[in-house]
Amino acid sequence: DEIALKMGLDKRSPYRIKALIINTLEEAIYNMGDTYMNKNDLFIECCRIANKEENIIDHDDFISYINELASDKKILVDNEENVYDVRLAFYENEIARIIVEHLNKEIKNPYSDDKILYELSHLEEDFHIEYNEMQKLAITNALKENVSIITGGPGTGKSTIVKAIIEIQKNEIIAHIPK
Repeated sequence: DEIALKMGLDKRSPYRIKALIINTLEEAIYNMGDTYMNKNDLFIECCRIANKEENIIDHDDFISYINELASDKKILVDNEENVYDVRLAFYENEIARIIVEHLNKEIKNPYSDDKILYELSHLEEDFHIEYNEMQKLAITNALKENVSIITGGPGTGKSTIVKAIIEIQKNEIIAHIPK
């Protein structure tokens, strides 16, 4: 932006304002961990950035630029006035499609609760750890369901859970290799 201004680009240039909108959207969604930003919140944030010394962007111009960016497929605006980065919206929809596809698949589950608990007891011995009840439940669900989403804050054992799932599946594969 500084370079553009030094080269003589007008403060109110549509290129500058559209770049501001896209940059503000990207920074907000990446910093907040969301895939969209409410259009009004985006307007407020763009004004906060652009209108420090003088009124550079007003609501009518903002809406016009939003419509142009949407028409150019740079952003996506939904019916609830949320503005998405086009790439993230595509990936979010693709992930949702894959999850639905997996949920609708019939799987042959080789894991009973007893087998999982047996495997977990051996992993606890081998790795000198003790899984808590929530971790055991997460591991069991991941092994028995088509889709499992494991969440938690730092230090809650997500990596430990994934390692256990991989080890149990690895043991199942090894058990079926012809000798």
